[in-house]
Amino acid sequence: FLKKQDFKTPEFPIYFNATAKTEADPEKIKDIMCTQMTSSVYWTQIIGNIFEAGARRFVEPGPKGVLTRMNGQILSGKDDIESVSIPNMQKAQDLS
Repeated sequence: FLKKQDFKTPEFPIYFNATAKTEADPEKIKDIMCTQMTSSVYWTQIIGNIFEAGARRFVEPGPKGVLTRMNGQILSGKDDIESVSIPNMQKAQDLS
């Protein structure tokens, strides 16, 4: 199914669970997306790579905040980090 889809070059970096890296080539993205369906998730590495790329604010949409808590552990000891969970649209509007 994915191989038949028309993927475009991303306009901003996308980190993939199966590699913990970014990719811009649409054909390689298709391959990664197929692999991602059955591979391990490299969340610790993804968050570390995103932090190294300059991100300091991490936002998790969803009601439970599991990744927000994990991010706090992964980035423990780093300065100027904000990791927040937005459980609903009202909280999303409050983020600005």
